[in-house]
Amino acid sequence: MESKIFPPADQILLKALREADIIKIGELTRLKDGSNSPVYIDMRDKLTDLHPEFLFHIGNKFFEKIWEITRQTGMKQCLIGVPYTGYVLACATVMAAQRSIFGHIQAPQPLLPSLIIQRRDVKGHGTVQERYMVGEPRTDREYNLLDDTITTNKSKLESLEPAEKELFKIKRIIVFIDRQQGGGESLQKMGYEFHSVFKVLEVAEFFLADGIITREQYNDVVEFIQTHQFT
Repeated sequence: MESKIFPPADQILLKALREADIIKIGELTRLKDGSNSPVYIDMRDKLTDLHPEFLFHIGNKFFEKIWEITRQTGMKQCLIGVPYTGYVLACATVMAAQRSIFGHIQAPQPLLPSLIIQRRDVKGHGTVQERYMVGEPRTDREYNLLDDTITTNKSKLESLEPAEKELFKIKRIIVFIDRQQGGGESLQKMGYEFHSVFKVLEVAEFFLADGIITREQYNDVVEFIQTHQFT
């Protein structure tokens, strides 16, 4: 089987995420839609509490993807994380981007991404009340919605609606791992750009080729993805 060849740094990161049980394959885990999936990405409890050492590396991968997509636009990028996991990843991405001026990407300082915080509930006190977004929409930048993964488009729409109601026009949605169950395609049909750092079937193929998972575990993942599509 010919699988996607990831760069060495990506291979190390994916293996580490697997060893930390952040990428789980082989054990059924219940998803939000009620289905029991043989593949699960846990970038909430496992990442932030037990393995914060991965945050910079994940943020760096997000920034590499954003820079790849947007560097020709000449537009400053702004990140909005889907509450709450996406917010942590957006913070990690902004911090990794600031470090990039000393690294291999060499992004100009004016084009490094900024961050807008999105609340899950409106604030009822302080100087800015009855709003979900912390900050003001600007026309000199593109807004990117970040999250850990996507299955359906439901949680993304729950963030898009209040953001756009407050005039933050979202240009694109970027996730770390696309579960390839149709959520990204549905967002594209709605007119949004959709991108992912990794795709779940390519990750599973890499794990199989490297002997990290069995053929049976790989087949279970493929069958589940194929039979649980959302439009």
